[in-house]
Amino acid sequence: MGIIQYLKDYYYQLPLLIQVVWLLIVFFTLYIFILISYIGFIRSSLRNKNKERIIYKRFFEDLLFKYIVATDPEEREAILIKFNEQISKKFRRKVLVSGLFGIMEQVSGEKEGLVKKIYRESGLEQLAIEDLKTTNKWDVIAGALVELMRFKIDSDETKNYAKRYINHEREEVRRKAHLYLISLFGFKGLFFLDELTEGLSEWIQIQLLENLRKFDDREMENLHSWLQSKNDTVVLFALKLARIYKRSEVKDDLFELLDHENVNIRTYTITVLVNLFGNEAKERIRPKFNALPLEEKIYFLELLEKEATPEDILLAKENLQNENTELHFLAQKIIATNSPLTIENSGYLQSAQFFPVALKSKK
Repeated sequence: MGIIQYLKDYYYQLPLLIQVVWLLIVFFTLYIFILISYIGFIRSSLRNKNKERIIYKRFFEDLLFKYIVATDPEEREAILIKFNEQISKKFRRKVLVSGLFGIMEQVSGEKEGLVKKIYRESGLEQLAIEDLKTTNKWDVIAGALVELMRFKIDSDETKNYAKRYINHEREEVRRKAHLYLISLFGFKGLFFLDELTEGLSEWIQIQLLENLRKFDDREMENLHSWLQSKNDTVVLFALKLARIYKRSEVKDDLFELLDHENVNIRTYTITVLVNLFGNEAKERIRPKFNALPLEEKIYFLELLEKEATPEDILLAKENLQNENTELHFLAQKIIATNSPLTIENSGYLQSAQFFPVALKSKK
């Protein structure tokens, strides 16, 4: 006690600034000590978790192997009971799901059916559905959707629960719901576009189109309504579907979109029309050229560059003296690319001022 009292007396005799410095030193020393202790606790906890994961991974793999090779129904039933006893803890459930999916990726046919049967009858499927039904945690919902997608659970019940989240406030949840519906139901799963109020990002559109490649596009039924959607991103996605799958039956809808209020939709519609209908589309668009906004004029001339008709070349000649340098330069390129260098064309190019403009790259 004498030493403590001596230190207190010594401390109070120090100038105020030095007292503050000593207080800071003591505070940061304690803070660093607590931080080091906490990091040590976390590392120890992670090591223990990893050991537990390895133990249960081996345990589940052994049970899975026994289930797959077993021929006695009673033996399989006993194994399913063991699985069910273990999945009450979320950590063990994750280990089992991971192990099942790892096996499912390596097998096919009958054995894949067995893995799905384990997933269903062990109670894992119902737990994932319960997560969709009851939780408000976005990461749990997203995880459940991924789980059901991986194990190809395509029941009406799971489809209806996934439908709940197509307009979720979190983009990650929306994306998982969209991918679940497409991955398992193909073009029929696109029904969510009818009720979609949130935007479809470029990234999710790419993912959806990639997943749709393995399905029969004859099951696409609502393209007409999607092209008339009030959601602009749905319209853009529908335009991509029309272009990729060459759906000429929506021609009238496409021409109507030339008057859409969204410039991105109008410009992409020009691409789709020229791609699907060639000269017929150009014949419908060309007379309106002068009335088009500048961006669409540039876009249309870019499409004419590779394969222009005499009428397209005439339109290009009309724009050789255009005040806009991009239109001027595009007109020169169309004439130079598609017309023989006759005396007439040479005269056009020489009479026009040449601007070596680097065009902006367009998506």
